[in-house]
Amino acid sequence: MIAEYPQWAWIATAIILSLSLFASVVQGQDKKTKEDFSFQQPTPDELQEMQKRWAATMIPSKYHRWLGQLIGKWTTKTKMIWGADGPPSESIGEAEIEWKVTDKWLSWVAKSDMMGMPITMHATKGYDNFKQKFVSLSFDDQTTAAYRFEGNLDQTGTVLSLWGTVDEPMTGEHDKASKYVVRILSEDKFVHEVHDLTIGGDKTMVVETTYSRKK
Repeated sequence: MIAEYPQWAWIATAIILSLSLFASVVQGQDKKTKEDFSFQQPTPDELQEMQKRWAATMIPSKYHRWLGQLIGKWTTKTKMIWGADGPPSESIGEAEIEWKVTDKWLSWVAKSDMMGMPITMHATKGYDNFKQKFVSLSFDDQTTAAYRFEGNLDQTGTVLSLWGTVDEPMTGEHDKASKYVVRILSEDKFVHEVHDLTIGGDKTMVVETTYSRKK
């Protein structure tokens, strides 16, 4: 005579069997859907496509030609704005902009004075085809700091805005949000602005330099 199982035993057995079946199904799905994220050697066709994409980033674009319009020798007039109420200080100088790497990277050297001291400012500016942004690295002969900015043109194609950060040793501030702006006024004149974005409002410009082409 077969002994009868209590009802709770049948229920427990059914639960155990269900869990076992579920676990085996999940394991099977994991085996089917698991992806291998390790490096895979590209096929010849994939390698060819990769090389094409790389080669495309090497070709100078219309944005490099945009930078080319800045090439020349210039006289400069700089205004430094000290607060909302104080009068700006002014200085004159000169600049020379030429290709550092033909049709790709500009060398920008500007000589002026700051607070009565002579200063030579250097910049390298270009356009990164892969990043699809203008990029700038600038430094001068007075400090040990270098500043990297990047950005794009506005819809008019005459205003270039570049964003980055700067340090302010006089106030002890690090990594202040800042913006450089290049405004093309004509073939023979453009303006370079420096904006302190921590000021807020619409009066963020702290330096304005007007470039006039030497005749």
